[in-house]
Amino acid sequence: MKAIGLMSGTSLDGLDIAYCDIQGNYTDTKVKLLDYREVKMPHHLKEKIQYCCQTDGGHVQDICSLNFELGSWFGQCTKIFMDWADYLSYS
Repeated sequence: MKAIGLMSGTSLDGLDIAYCDIQGNYTDTKVKLLDYREVKMPHHLKEKIQYCCQTDGGHVQDICSLNFELGSWFGQCTKIFMDWADYLSYS
């Protein structure tokens, strides 16, 4: 099975995208990293996340909006990554 994993940590510096081939299961699982990219987080998203994490900021509507904005950005980055991987013709 091939899978794409996404991670954005507490540093808010960007999105890590890993493309892996996973074979086996349980203790026989083998994971091969096929490709990896880092995408810098847009400044406006970083600022909004920081605002939402403040005790006097981040009202419900801000957090809900951020949830959709991050999901959209993650999706866009993944689509670009997939198009790029397709271009390289991983098998």
